[in-house]
Amino acid sequence: MQLLISITTKANTKTDLNDLFYVYDTDRKRIVHKLDFKAHTRKGANAHRATGMCYYKNFWYSGIFCPKHRVGSKLLIVDLNNGNQIINDLSLTKAIHSITPLCECKIYNMILACSTQNDCISVITTHNTRVVTEDVYFDYLDSDKRLELDWSKEYVWDDLLHANNVCINNGNTYSCMFLDYNICNKDFIKRKEEHEEKRKNLNRPVETLRAEMAKKRINWRTHKEEMKGAVYDLTNQKLLRHTTAPHSLIINQFNEKVFCESGTFKIINIDKDQETQCDGFTRGLYEDKKRGGYWVGLSYHRVFSHKLKGATLQFVSYDMKLEETIDLSLTGKEIFDIIPFKKGVWK
Repeated sequence: MQLLISITTKANTKTDLNDLFYVYDTDRKRIVHKLDFKAHTRKGANAHRATGMCYYKNFWYSGIFCPKHRVGSKLLIVDLNNGNQIINDLSLTKAIHSITPLCECKIYNMILACSTQNDCISVITTHNTRVVTEDVYFDYLDSDKRLELDWSKEYVWDDLLHANNVCINNGNTYSCMFLDYNICNKDFIKRKEEHEEKRKNLNRPVETLRAEMAKKRINWRTHKEEMKGAVYDLTNQKLLRHTTAPHSLIINQFNEKVFCESGTFKIINIDKDQETQCDGFTRGLYEDKKRGGYWVGLSYHRVFSHKLKGATLQFVSYDMKLEETIDLSLTGKEIFDIIPFKKGVWK
C-alpha cells in the first residue's frame, strides 16, 4: 500500500511553509512521490505546518497552522477529479490541529476540526474547494462566559487545553487533549478576563503581554503535573484515559480505541490495555488492515531528547509487537499525520 505522510523539514521552525507530503510505498519500501504545496500556500498564507489531513468524497483536506500569533489557520482543499486547489482562510478554527470527515448535505461537505486556540471543535462546511461556513460543534468551556468572549482575541497564552485530535465512530465523538478540561474551566475564564483587562489598560501589543505572562501561565506546557493529558468520549462526557500528551486517536476494525501517547513514545490500545514502546515522539497513526497492524509516525521532537535522527515510520502489529522501522530522516524532522494515498489529479 501507499501512505501519504505530512513531514516537517525543520523542528519548531517559525518561518514560511516547510511541510512536504511524501508518498511512501510500503511494498516497494521507498518514497515514490513528493507533493510540494509550498508555492501555492506561501502566497499570502505565511504558513508553516500541515497538522492534519483527511479525505471526504473525492476531496483532500489539509489543515495549515500559521505562525502569526500562532493562531492563524488555513484549510487547503484539493479536488482530486480535476486538480483544482484553494487555500482557505479560517476565522473560527484557530491553530487547527486535526480534521476528520463528518457528513454531506446536498452539495456541501462537512468536516470537523480541532481549534486548539479557541478550545472548541468546529464544523467546517465546504462547497467544492471553498469554505462556506464555520460553526461550533463542541465547546470545551461549559460556561455562559463563552458567549461574552470575542473570537478575535484568543491568543497564544490561552493555549490551555490544547485539544489536538477529533475522531468520530458510531455516532460518538472522541478527542485527545493536554490537560483535563474539567479541572481548568474556572481558572481558564478568570485568567482570560484578567489578561484582556490588562491589555486594554496598558494598551500593549499581544506579543508583549505574552512574554510578560509566560512565567505565570498554567497551561499544558507548565502544568505542575507535567504534560498531563486525557482521552475523552465527548458525546457521553466520559473519561477514557488519563495520559501524557495524547495524539492521533483512531478506532480500529475491531472497534477498539488506539492512540499515540506521545510524551512516553508509545501507542496504546485502550480497550485491551496494551501498549508498545516506540523509538520517538509518536504522532500520526494509520491502521493497515491488510497487514494487520498500525503505521505510526515518529518525530525528532524539539522538547524531548532521544536517539532518532529525524522522521521515522514504525509498524506495530495488532498484538502490539514492533515489527519494522523505516528511517525517513533525510526527508525531514517531524511527522504530523499519516493517511493512505488516494490516486487522483494532484497537479
